[in-house]
Amino acid sequence: MARRRPRYGTRAAALALAGAALWMGACGTDVTPPEPRKNRSPLAVDALPDLDVRLGHPARIDAAAWFRDPDGDALTFAARSLDARVARVTVAEDRVTVEGVAPGSTAVEVTARDGGGLSVAQRFEATVGAGVALSLGVAQAREGGIARVEVVLDEAAASPLTVHYSLGVDDTRLTDDADSADVLHSGEGEVEVPAGASGAVIEIRIADDDEIEPPREVLTLALDRPATGSGFVLATPSSAVVVIREGVCDRTAAVRAAIVRGLRADDCSAPDGQALAELRSLRIRRPESGIQAGTGSVPGNLRPADLSALSGLEWLSLQDYRLAALPPLAFSDLSSLEVLNLKGNLLADLPPGVFAGLRGLEWLSLVDNRLRVLPAGSFSDLAGLRELFLQDNELRALPPGALTGLRSLERLTLGGNETSFAFPVRLVRTDHEDPTAPGPATIEARILEGAPFDVRLPLFAHGGTLSVDSILVRAGTTESTAVTLTTGDAAAAPVSVTVGTEEALAEACADRCDGFDLVAGDPLVVSNPASVTLSVPHAYLTQAAQDREGGVPLVADRRALLRVFATADEVNGFRPEATAIFFHDGAEAYRTALEPPGGGIPLAVDESRLERSFNAVVPGRVLQPGVSMVVELDPDGTLPLTSSSRSRFPAEGRYEIDIRRMPPLRMTLVPVQYHSEENRDVNPRVAAFANELAAAAMGAGSAAGRSVLRYARTVLPVGDLHVALREPYHTWADTSEAGVVGLIREIELLRVMEAEDPREHYSGVFGVPKPRSRHPDAYWIDGLGMLGGRSSLTGSHGPDGLLQRTGRLRLVFAHELGHNLGRPHTPCDEPVTDPGAVDADYPWPDGRIGVWGYDFGDVENDDGGDGPDRGHLFNPEGYRDLMSYCYPQWISDYSFTRMLEFRLSGAGGVGESASAYAADRRTGRGDMLLLWGGIDDGELRLEPAFVYPTASHLPSAAGPYRLSGRDAAGRILFSLSFTPTSVTHGIGEENRAFAFAIPFDPAWAETLDRLTLNGPGGTTSVGRARGGRAALVIDRATRRVLSIVRDGAVTPAPTEATDETGLRVLRGLPRRPLRR
Repeated sequence: MARRRPRYGTRAAALALAGAALWMGACGTDVTPPEPRKNRSPLAVDALPDLDVRLGHPARIDAAAWFRDPDGDALTFAARSLDARVARVTVAEDRVTVEGVAPGSTAVEVTARDGGGLSVAQRFEATVGAGVALSLGVAQAREGGIARVEVVLDEAAASPLTVHYSLGVDDTRLTDDADSADVLHSGEGEVEVPAGASGAVIEIRIADDDEIEPPREVLTLALDRPATGSGFVLATPSSAVVVIREGVCDRTAAVRAAIVRGLRADDCSAPDGQALAELRSLRIRRPESGIQAGTGSVPGNLRPADLSALSGLEWLSLQDYRLAALPPLAFSDLSSLEVLNLKGNLLADLPPGVFAGLRGLEWLSLVDNRLRVLPAGSFSDLAGLRELFLQDNELRALPPGALTGLRSLERLTLGGNETSFAFPVRLVRTDHEDPTAPGPATIEARILEGAPFDVRLPLFAHGGTLSVDSILVRAGTTESTAVTLTTGDAAAAPVSVTVGTEEALAEACADRCDGFDLVAGDPLVVSNPASVTLSVPHAYLTQAAQDREGGVPLVADRRALLRVFATADEVNGFRPEATAIFFHDGAEAYRTALEPPGGGIPLAVDESRLERSFNAVVPGRVLQPGVSMVVELDPDGTLPLTSSSRSRFPAEGRYEIDIRRMPPLRMTLVPVQYHSEENRDVNPRVAAFANELAAAAMGAGSAAGRSVLRYARTVLPVGDLHVALREPYHTWADTSEAGVVGLIREIELLRVMEAEDPREHYSGVFGVPKPRSRHPDAYWIDGLGMLGGRSSLTGSHGPDGLLQRTGRLRLVFAHELGHNLGRPHTPCDEPVTDPGAVDADYPWPDGRIGVWGYDFGDVENDDGGDGPDRGHLFNPEGYRDLMSYCYPQWISDYSFTRMLEFRLSGAGGVGESASAYAADRRTGRGDMLLLWGGIDDGELRLEPAFVYPTASHLPSAAGPYRLSGRDAAGRILFSLSFTPTSVTHGIGEENRAFAFAIPFDPAWAETLDRLTLNGPGGTTSVGRARGGRAALVIDRATRRVLSIVRDGAVTPAPTEATDETGLRVLRGLPRRPLRR
């Protein structure tokens, strides 16, 4: 319908000039005052649209969007129907509501008026009638079949009604090989609803003109507006999506193979629709040769129609299929599915409605994926689900409503995520905003995330009477039924309600709380006590782990959370102010307010929730050696305290904080590249991630890289972390699970050759090699660290070539660096077979962390911050030490303190500055003989020696091992006594490594005949034949080692002459003399 020009209103007005005055300035200048601004009429922005108004369903227009005032004046609106027998009109502020009275059409006039009385009006047409709509928004059909969509009327047609529609291909949703010729009667069509009927069916016949079954073809069916005077108007939905389902042959290869295998068919063309509907179980898996052939890095694929027509399927496994995303409507045909296994994929999020259609699902596993968030309502379509497994993901929080809709849930697992989860049972008063208003009080219990199963807990009233003594929050719901609290007669007596006890909460969990806990929220205080006795027994600052006495030293210049634990002798809702004052050199250096406990001052010290303490984030700039602290509660005296209260911490003097200044931790990342055909496909991905990790040190890079470094900075005693990136290093070492120790020896040799500062750490980043075993659970090593040394390895990519989960990556990276900081493995339930790598002095049982851990989370800012959500706590009973093999992990007070002491000791190399070290090394540089080797599973290993210009690096102390060089007559040219550094990975026999650089005598190039290593494990030697078959390949431009080759892998040049490649090749020693 054509739009009409708006009608503008008019107003007669006369302006009378009451008087004209001339103003004489001091210099005789005439100044005429400005005339008053004329008021201008409101304007119509655009013509109001016509409305279809469905009987019983009022329609609304936002009038403010269609008018404006050129002077910026506020507008008021009025509206009227020109035929009240057809429609009624009401106005509320700027909203115009049109309510149908009887079928027909009428004009509606809307007037906008400004404060000066000027106005503008315009009209639109309102057509009233019963609704015409489609019965569903999505229809499906197979090629060669029929899609049926029903037209539904609100009321029976009094006479035959012709409904017109259009049908076309949705070009934006087409896939390869799809075309509109697969649809008969596409374009426009019509269907007739007979008199007395309330609906009709539109049939869409699907053809296959080209005999190509598309992956999925999407059509759009849209109803036209009913004819004027028919008594009907369009209602929603007035359009539908028609999905053409494919057959079997054109499905994703892995799905096609699984269906053919499941039906025991000869090939993909054999199954028909009935056979697909009768299939009961389906296991979709990657080709078994994927890892061995180097194709494992390709994620699995699942197209939207891959699982279509499987209406009888009851059991589906996509375990280890490496799916990176779930397509929409993927499971919409699986109404009979009871078990869905998505374990071991790469899913980072769940699309909205992805589980729609799974009405019968009872068991769902999303274990070992990359899930970081769960949108509210993710599982709302799974009312029958009984078991949900979410462990080993990257979840950091659950939003309110995460579990809503799971009304049959009996088991939930959340272990192995980024944090532990608390499900607080909160009490709220619903009859009044003020909890302390006069009663009776109506109270509900709430679990905001949704109850993980039916939760019944006792209630306890103090000073009042409850209508019932327990509450029930049903699985998948967020609130209980209401209870009533009637207060007592004593006006001054405190009145409160609490949820259960620790024993009751533990009983409610039983064995069903995996990775989460039910915790009692704060008491609901209905009436505060007339007086209260306050004390402050404990306060401490934590950066990762801390005991109640503050015995874990803090790292200077690194922020910390201040927790102050106050207690009261009566249940209360008091939230007094509190102030912490920090002193340095006797003068006040910083002052901050603390956030009070959420539900009043607790009766006892409770470290388990941040809401149970006064909290403040203290910036790193405040925390310097020599700083002390005083905390004052209720400084303004607003609380009704008794005379025996103590509101200061400490009670007298100042609290001296143990703060240590740490040197920067310098690290060079070494991207490890493979020469072997079976592993080299991972090389570019490893190099790219090492680059991301280095960029993350500057605040850039990927989220995974930033998370890895942030975690290391948190759980280790590190202040400044300086990360450099080295050129890729190509290895010929045996990097299988049995020989990967040889790789860390090469990393250690690079460090000795290159590091300007001998305290610098070298961290190799490598792809875990494909296992020699074809068994899918074959063991592999994804990290190594030299105990008390400065070289480590982190497996960034798994044997399938895919980047490991961020949670796993950061644990490995920090764990191996922890070995460098002097910590062996922490004993726990998981055995460590190398007894030399276990800390016998670890104080806590089963590797538990022993004290409450704390993590600020991903927020990197160093200010005080606002709000109650300042990070995560880690339960000392539920978390194991970072240096253990048990999970989940955090850092213990013991390990953090021992690492800090190691870094500050002589073993940690702290003392002389980095610049002084670098100057000494430059001064002492010269040709050095590089001696290196180690112990592999108890067997001595000695590598060929090399001559290279660097600084000397000698054993720090004598030991039971001796390395000597002799000439052909057996005379000793040099001899070293030492102890090799332990390489800890806890599996297998003892492994050690060493690398030294001693001043080189040029005569040794000819006279050195044999290197010999003696020790408790026996004797081994390198003679001229073996030494000559190894070489260093060096880039002449950068002077960096590119590779160490052995055993004729390349043919070293006989001299060190320059060649066109720009490479320099240094042969190993001892070697055969050159022929003259």
